[in-house]
Amino acid sequence: MKTARQFYFLVSGLVLVSSLALALVVISGDVAGQPLKAQFNFLAEGPNGFPQLAITFERSKIPERASAEAAFEVTPALTGDFGWKDSTLIFNPSGKLAGNTDYQVRLRGGLRLVGGGRLNYEQSSWTFHTRSPRIIYLKKEGQAVNIWLAESGKTSNPAPARPLTFETQRRVLDFSFSPGGERLVYSLEEPDQQQAGLWLLKIPQLTSESPVGSGAGTGAGVNTTPENKDVLPAPIKLVLEAGVRATAPRWSAGGDLISYERRLIFKGGVFGPAQLWLVKSDGTSLPPLYGGYQQSGYDLQWAAGGDKAFFWEPKLEAIGIFNFTGEPKWKTMKGLIFGGMAPSPDGQEIIVSRFDYSGVQQKKILVSLSAEKGKTAADWEPSLLQPPNEAGFNYSAPVWSPDGRLVAFSRQEVGPKTEKKDSRIWLYDPQSGSSWPLIKNDSNLKNFSQGTFSWSPDGQRIVFETYQSGALANSETTQLWEAPLDSKETPRPLTGGFSPRWII
Repeated sequence: MKTARQFYFLVSGLVLVSSLALALVVISGDVAGQPLKAQFNFLAEGPNGFPQLAITFERSKIPERASAEAAFEVTPALTGDFGWKDSTLIFNPSGKLAGNTDYQVRLRGGLRLVGGGRLNYEQSSWTFHTRSPRIIYLKKEGQAVNIWLAESGKTSNPAPARPLTFETQRRVLDFSFSPGGERLVYSLEEPDQQQAGLWLLKIPQLTSESPVGSGAGTGAGVNTTPENKDVLPAPIKLVLEAGVRATAPRWSAGGDLISYERRLIFKGGVFGPAQLWLVKSDGTSLPPLYGGYQQSGYDLQWAAGGDKAFFWEPKLEAIGIFNFTGEPKWKTMKGLIFGGMAPSPDGQEIIVSRFDYSGVQQKKILVSLSAEKGKTAADWEPSLLQPPNEAGFNYSAPVWSPDGRLVAFSRQEVGPKTEKKDSRIWLYDPQSGSSWPLIKNDSNLKNFSQGTFSWSPDGQRIVFETYQSGALANSETTQLWEAPLDSKETPRPLTGGFSPRWII
């Protein structure tokens, strides 16, 4: 989390959007017998993509900064840093806020004023409530693929799922969302199935009363659906170039950068190697992160905080670790056939999926690498404890839980290509080395595979695809299920769709 930021706040009298909770209180003071007015604002996503809490004081009664910061408290407790904009005290939490939670902000009495004197009022407080976690996913509709939004199956009286885009010919390939869960960037493939661009849209509230707008991708004006005349702003074009395929957007955990894979389209529809480029959320194109003439890279993953990025460089056969202080640092892994990776939230451990040809049959295995803080990439070595790699199974698609306690991965029995083998989600504890299936009794999912999955923000639940073993995961028959880590609660089906992501 950076401590030097620019902040822009809306003053009283301006109508705020739904992500803003506003409270106005009058606090009794002892300065010339006049009351002190303080306005509290909560932004689910501020200018840099992070939550912000702010208290605006009267200009004639501004407290000393150190006094106000020392008197500021939040329950449940949040770590973060302070900033000021004129008469506004700003608190920037260093992490994500819990979903569906009541927070209380308190300001203890006795503040010292800049001009001298002290305010002897009793403790004042404000409360705000964060929204419940939501699930964003893709849904095949004829030739098109669109983005949909749904609430968790655990939510009481969940609102109906709603579409966020309304394509009829084009296909959404992938998407990523901002740290505050307010905005979404997605890769949209053109009808020629070659060119693809990046678009950004504002994620609406999911209630039965909220209007339904269109995400048709025109990049201008507003869109409406034939069934509903309510409108939402149209998606914003970030990247769309002739002869270029822009895919795999990844929003930085720092909130200010979006990485993506950029490929040139050559004659005959052949795609060039992927290069890693950057774009800001306002559409400002930045120099490539890693994309010179002879450079290629893909599968970029941001570590929490957004100050470190991991990617695979196929020509060098190495994992690149980029910390924005110069050229990438390399962990060379000669001969490794890369199958994906997952850095831990703190950026100190990587789980790599690789192909293994050492046995009778080709299979995928997981390898854990770790390093002490401050070590260079070349110093990364195999971790003391390794993920399971039992003979007769493929292990792939590792994903760390948000709190870094567990790693979820896909486990599939190895067999002849003609056989349809079920794939299951398993959990691995890197502290103990133990592993177990997410769903221990899944007889109702026999002959069905568990595919792409996503952790809930609190790390207590997983949403995943289910589809008939041997079928395509992105078919119209693919279903989404939700399962808790607590085995006492029964997994439940949610809706039709694929490639789910859980957001607040």
